[in-house]
Amino acid sequence: MLVAIGVIISPIRVSASLYLYYKEFTPEIFSALTTPGTEVYHKLWLPFIVGEFAANLLILILSIFLVYLFFFKRKPFPKVYIALAIIVPLVLGIDALVGKIVMPNEPYFDATGAKEFGRSIVALIIWVPYMLLSERVKNTFVN
Repeated sequence: MLVAIGVIISPIRVSASLYLYYKEFTPEIFSALTTPGTEVYHKLWLPFIVGEFAANLLILILSIFLVYLFFFKRKPFPKVYIALAIIVPLVLGIDALVGKIVMPNEPYFDATGAKEFGRSIVALIIWVPYMLLSERVKNTFVN
């Protein structure tokens, strides 16, 4: 039941966080960050922004795909679940490291980022072994 709740809520959470994060990201802000000569320019801003958006979009697509796999009891569900459980903390960690390079005076994680990173590590530690070892998972996802 906990897996089902997490799988269903995940695309909603990811969509909401993407919306909140990017809603104020105007073309003017993008231009200021990526145009050489501006006060806040850094050569890594453009690849950082594009990479972060692409990674978040990948996470959203995989989480939506995971809902499909879950409800149709598809055999790839555990593998996709594990892949997503690995990708999320990896993306958060890389994002924090590159963010620290681009913004050296900022902390690696703000309170929200630290919470998300910790949550993703706990989920990885708990749910990956469950997906690998559970007889229920092996007997459920067979289509």
